[in-house]
Amino acid sequence: KKKIESSFIDDSGNKLDSPASLHNCFIRILGNNNTVVIDKESSLKNTFIEILGNNSYIKIGKNVRVSGTLRLGFNCQVVIGNNVSSTNSLYMTCAEETKILIGDDCMFATRNQVRTDDAHAIYDVNTGQRLNLSKDIVIGNHVWIGYGVTLLGGAEVGSGSVIGAFSLVNKRFPNNCVIAGTPAKVIRRDVFWERNPLLLKSENTISFSEKELKLKPYCSYTK
Repeated sequence: KKKIESSFIDDSGNKLDSPASLHNCFIRILGNNNTVVIDKESSLKNTFIEILGNNSYIKIGKNVRVSGTLRLGFNCQVVIGNNVSSTNSLYMTCAEETKILIGDDCMFATRNQVRTDDAHAIYDVNTGQRLNLSKDIVIGNHVWIGYGVTLLGGAEVGSGSVIGAFSLVNKRFPNNCVIAGTPAKVIRRDVFWERNPLLLKSENTISFSEKELKLKPYCSYTK
């Protein structure tokens, strides 16, 4: 475990490309030929990156304001887009040659898990076949992941959508919808959301004109 203070390339072919200005961030790499790229304009803080296998790749974009733990196995890929934030620490694991792809301007709340794997293998007693294979997770742009949400392998959430508190997401959902439940399901379509906290709003409800709606790239009908 090493504090992230500068870029490096070690004797095992592991590469870290990172700014030196990160706050309380650490990395541990046990495998070979892994690459971690953290944008020079990232605001990553209080984060632990751990790679246990070989040939894995992490890319963290501009103005990423998240904290938490990222753990990768063999031949995995995690890409976090620009302007992604989290209110508190998130927990992310990526195993068995899978991917976690998170688009731009996504917002994580608190107590969120994002994991392509189930941590341990489950088998059929009759055939000995593996039942819970790891799967990719894909999150579009401008997605709001609410309090206590867990995203499991197979989750795919379209851009502009909102995931309700304590939901469990493990399948594909469209853009600009509200999904909630365990397991999650669509409860409303044709929605969009704004980042500004309601506590900072004025006393009056704020609505948008048709002209203003057309200027918002994340305001679309659900397909």
